[in-house]
Amino acid sequence: FFFRYCVNTMKLLHSKTWIEPLVVATMCEKMDVVALATKNKIMLHNTQSFQRLFMLDTLHEVTTLSWSPNGKLLVAGFSNGDVHLYQVEDGQCIVEFKAATPDVSSSSTCLHCHTAPITGLYWVDARLPVGALDRAEGVLL
Repeated sequence: FFFRYCVNTMKLLHSKTWIEPLVVATMCEKMDVVALATKNKIMLHNTQSFQRLFMLDTLHEVTTLSWSPNGKLLVAGFSNGDVHLYQVEDGQCIVEFKAATPDVSSSSTCLHCHTAPITGLYWVDARLPVGALDRAEGVLL
């Protein structure tokens, strides 16, 4: 279930039942948008109307989400160690950091030997997302 309450009256404004369990939910501080992730989907909803802005299917299980400070980008970490950076405006993936060594013809960037699930992502100076500790290697990405 997802609930939205009026802060002043604590009156229930919206509720939504999900068929799939939610893995991650995060609010954007700059915009009225919430990012929700099920095992293999990322959805953005307007928090006022709960209208779906877009939905993305993912190949791997979503493990974490983080908003950029300006609310224009959303970064997603996955169970296989990949990290994807999405434009919130249209849902387009603009950067992919691959856990495994990519094909030389690929436009993605390699995270060099990182194979553990991404467990947390944080923004530094509004430029680059960094991940939580890699449990396999003890490396901070």
